Amino acid sequence: MHFIHKITFDTPLKDGQIPMFRGSLIKAMGSNAHPLMHNHTEEGLRFGYPLVQYKSVEGRACVVAIDEVGEYILRYFKTNETIPLLMRKNEYKCRVDRAQSESYSPLASEQPYYYSIRNYIPLTGENVAEFDGLMALTDKICFLENILTGNILSFLKGINFFTDERIVSVITAIDRESIIRYKGVRFRTFNLCFVSNFLLPSYIGLGKSTSIGMGTIHQLELPEQYKTFISNVKG
Repeated sequence: MHFIHKITFDTPLKDGQIPMFRGSLIKAMGSNAHPLMHNHTEEGLRFGYPLVQYKSVEGRACVVAIDEVGEYILRYFKTNETIPLLMRKNEYKCRVDRAQSESYSPLASEQPYYYSIRNYIPLTGENVAEFDGLMALTDKICFLENILTGNILSFLKGINFFTDERIVSVITAIDRESIIRYKGVRFRTFNLCFVSNFLLPSYIGLGKSTSIGMGTIHQLELPEQYKTFISNVKG
């Protein structure tokens, strides 16, 4: 069993300010910042799935942290109720507004799960040209579904969960496709909905740049027409 800790602060935050919030919080905590908060260890940069993710939730700064590092951050803020943050010359007294900790056990099910994912970055490097070279929309969606399945596997691997169960991901709608810039690089983002046979916790991220709030998922109520999804796929 794992625990997903969602720590929401009283600091107002827009999506574009998330990298600044991340840097400011780590700087304010100084030597007390857990190595997983900046993904650096004594051995160097850590390339695994980020167990600490910085987000804007309902216009407020938020940290989603998995297992022990989330417990560490909660203990820190119990001792330090307020810490000063400086973002673009604006000073904030950062306090925890609310903290939620929910248990999570990876689970495959005959009953599918329905999700939205926001600001999802599936395309990087060579797969951008490969995606753009596909003519049929059905091929493009299948291409994204394969990447999405790989991203789910990366999350499960990141929490040390391994399964022989086949992971199925089917995109049901693409609501928006747009371009963002991060560190001078253009990335294509998608807002979309998908169903999967695997239970995933809301607020974790999938895809690229999840540490700064990209690819955040939310579990939604399953529409009636998707309830036979798994049996149809297997058939």
